[in-house]
Amino acid sequence: MKRGEWKETSIATGRGIKDTYTVCNHGQAFTSWMMSKQGSTCTTTGVPIIEGDGQAVFQENCLSKQPQGGAAHMHMTVHLAVTDAGRAFQSTITGQGNADGYHFPINDTVTGHYIGACRHGG
Repeated sequence: MKRGEWKETSIATGRGIKDTYTVCNHGQAFTSWMMSKQGSTCTTTGVPIIEGDGQAVFQENCLSKQPQGGAAHMHMTVHLAVTDAGRAFQSTITGQGNADGYHFPINDTVTGHYIGACRHGG
């Protein structure tokens, strides 16, 4: 995927929650492009499975600080398809989360497109 600023849209399937945000990709392969908005940190675990034609599958663990306090821990499988010569992507994310003892399923889609150079360096 191209280095620079990306506009991403996340939709929580079945819950109707939609979130649009921008992130800066510094060109690190399979890092937290999906959840790198402020307050979240993610790490890729294991080795990504490259399926060719711009597609990959990988595992990701995330810690997301909640605005009301506490944190959510999430363990996910990401199916990623990169298109338009690395300038767009589509993904599906499935997994489980835990926020202060409350367990929840994760079933999201995330799409994104390249905007340009990072404006804020972050």
